[in-house]
Amino acid sequence: LDLLELLAPDSCMGTVPQARNPALEHLAVLDFLVAENATGRYVMNLASPTERIVAEYLLAINTWEVELRKRQCSPDVSQRGTYQCIRNEALDLEPFTYRRDWHPPASGILQFDLAVPRRPPKDRKALPDVAWQQLMA
Repeated sequence: LDLLELLAPDSCMGTVPQARNPALEHLAVLDFLVAENATGRYVMNLASPTERIVAEYLLAINTWEVELRKRQCSPDVSQRGTYQCIRNEALDLEPFTYRRDWHPPASGILQFDLAVPRRPPKDRKALPDVAWQQLMA
C-alpha cells in the first residue's frame, strides 16, 4: 500500500478508461486505482514496470480476499465457484481462467474486472445529504 500511495497519491476513481493517451500510458492505471476499494475494470500493459506492479498488487488483493472469505465462511460469489474476485480475464484479448498458480508473463495486455465483495461496517453512518451534494457539486 505504501508503494502505491507514493506512486499515485491522488488517485480517486476506480476504473481505467478504454482510450489512452500514449504519452501518459505509464500513468493510466495509477490514475484510476483506489487501493482501499480496488473494485473496477483494469487494462494493463505488463511490459510497463508501473502497470506490472499494479497488476501484481491487484492479484495480491485477490489472493487476500479469497483467503479472507474462506476463513470467514462467506458465501462464494465468484464467477466460476472458486472464490476469486477476478472476472472476465484476458491476456492479449484471449480469455483465460485465472488460477492462483498463474503468473503474469513478461509482456502482454492483461485485462480483468476485480469485484471485491466487501461491505461497509454495520455501524458506519451514511453521508448526510448536504455533504453528498457538496461533494457532487
